[in-house]
Amino acid sequence: MNGDESCPHPGSIDRNNEKDTFIEHEKAEVDFVSREDLRANNKTDDFEQAPDGGARAWLVCLASFWTNGAIFSVLNTFSVLYVQIMKDFKEDNDSDLAFRATWVGSLQISMTFFMAPIASILVDRFGIRPISFIGAILATSGMLLSSFMTKLGLLYLTYGLMTGIGSSLVYTSSLVILGHYFKKYLGVVNGIVACGSAIFTIILPFIVSPLLKNIGLKGTLRVLTVQFGILVFCSVIWKPRFQQKHTELDTYLHSSSTSVRERVGGCLKFVRKFLNIDIWKCKGYLVWALSIPVAFVGYFIPLVHLVKHTSDVFPDNNGSLLVTCLGITSGVGRLLFGKLADMNGVNRVRMQQISFFVFGIVTIAIPFARVFWQLIIISLIMGLCDGCFVCLIGPIAFDLLGPSGAAQGVGFVLGLMSLPLTAGAPLGGFLYDYLKSYDVAFWSAGIPPLLGALLLFLMPKYESQTSKTLAESIVAMSVHDLSKPG
Repeated sequence: MNGDESCPHPGSIDRNNEKDTFIEHEKAEVDFVSREDLRANNKTDDFEQAPDGGARAWLVCLASFWTNGAIFSVLNTFSVLYVQIMKDFKEDNDSDLAFRATWVGSLQISMTFFMAPIASILVDRFGIRPISFIGAILATSGMLLSSFMTKLGLLYLTYGLMTGIGSSLVYTSSLVILGHYFKKYLGVVNGIVACGSAIFTIILPFIVSPLLKNIGLKGTLRVLTVQFGILVFCSVIWKPRFQQKHTELDTYLHSSSTSVRERVGGCLKFVRKFLNIDIWKCKGYLVWALSIPVAFVGYFIPLVHLVKHTSDVFPDNNGSLLVTCLGITSGVGRLLFGKLADMNGVNRVRMQQISFFVFGIVTIAIPFARVFWQLIIISLIMGLCDGCFVCLIGPIAFDLLGPSGAAQGVGFVLGLMSLPLTAGAPLGGFLYDYLKSYDVAFWSAGIPPLLGALLLFLMPKYESQTSKTLAESIVAMSVHDLSKPG
């Protein structure tokens, strides 16, 4: 495959047949259980068509809705917990507390994104139920153990790594299972599931804030453990309707006629089918995939530190309200810009570019807010930008790489995003520790989104194709054919 072949031809997909094009392409590339086996088990109808409704299907949708809301509402409201973490773990002459405290939330969100492509491979190899169940137990255990920690460093392991990795395993499973029960209404169902994040984020700050005041950080974390514990029941609900065979991989792993060297080489060959480096030959994708991490260096700083900044500058106001405002407009933005992106003639990269630019500007403007309502307006705008960016990840990857490369393209981008998400918020905490003010932190945080927006001008011109959401791309990551002989 040469560099030009890596990028799909602009006119290769008919936008009037979006859903059928994507689903049929993926269906053609999946190595499901053989038709003979399905007939033998009276499951031919399941293979032929997803039910697109019924009690079981909508129960699956509800479980995925809860999963999306439970996981991302906790990520989005970490700024509320962060203030209490700094109070509870403050020590005498603790000059770098803000820097160390931010690593708790940064590790959680970075692991959630970093593990997404890895989780899709695990789900594909071992099944939805086992991986989601393990993830739910891991996330719940991490949250519960966090409530007993007396050292800040131990929260890195429990709240950061355990909860983050577990969340990623469950979240990925919650999206993959949707492709088992919905086909015609997959886009609608993905929209419903995605709204879980916004709805939970709107509500959770009003629950967490009084809990912190009345029962403290440890009690609040135990309440959140119940929220995560329900994920265990969700994993039980997600009963797969079909499974994939991996005859080639099984041959490499279990064949007694091959040497250890041949087995290792075969496994690496199999992995390379998933980690398709040919997508990096597409210049448009290369520029886009490298611009996103640049923009995200400062993206998480205001989301973590805005509540603490409010308590410093406007101590009589409730900073948790800003998280709610961000959640409201983020949900509205996903719906609004998702519809706008599907219109003919709309350049989705330019939309994402504008969202980064505006996000950078309003972040720089945070220190100039002199009254609390100005911070509310800034939070509302930031939420719209966040909603716009998130809803366009899948469609842009699909535009640039087509249906065969979009899933892996999204996986690489999510992995790259995890790196700046890890370092951004601690950088803001570091600046606060030494300057005792968030002004420089917010000014610095606004620069990377502006740089990311400028880098997107280097992308070559392309024509929008089929619109696919981030969730649908993750579904594709799981059902992409990894079993064909090399």
